[in-house]
Amino acid sequence: MSRIGNYEPNIWDKEEFKKRVQLLLFILGLCSLTASITLLIAAWHYKSQIEAKEKFYNEKIDEVLFELDYLKFELETCKAANIPKVDVIASCYQAVKGQTDSTPLITADGTKIGKDPYSQRIAAISRDLLDKGFSMGDTIRVEGTEIYDGLWVIHDKMNKRFTNKIDLLVNEGMKLDLFSNVKISKYEK
Repeated sequence: MSRIGNYEPNIWDKEEFKKRVQLLLFILGLCSLTASITLLIAAWHYKSQIEAKEKFYNEKIDEVLFELDYLKFELETCKAANIPKVDVIASCYQAVKGQTDSTPLITADGTKIGKDPYSQRIAAISRDLLDKGFSMGDTIRVEGTEIYDGLWVIHDKMNKRFTNKIDLLVNEGMKLDLFSNVKISKYEK
């Protein structure tokens, strides 16, 4: 064999060549595995960052929605403060013949009462309140009953013998309460 500089052309036999190729392939496999693991770690880290940002922004959205609800409540309170309130006595009634006229499931304005009357939030008012600016179909804010405070819609009129009074429609089986010092006002949307 001739030698050219430091180069020896046939220094490896086939077995040695196979071993070196296998070693090279093994090293390339390790490099590929290392790269894959690095990519997985980077993807997991990126996913963790995205989840953290998503959680942060969801919390911010919740804060903004809470603030909007508060501002809406404040606005409604301001509107309600400018609307005259009327002191009344409030009671509860059920859609049964002993407490209504001969058509207990139909109100004075023709509204049909369903299976869950309380959810319809129907109020009946004494006829004198119609002369004080309240009308059929008006939404009123009721305050002073605690358990029945909130918005009700006037769909019914009470018997002529009642004055300065409202009746709140509840389900059969619910307690019939009587409340004094109740304030009602028109609800302006």
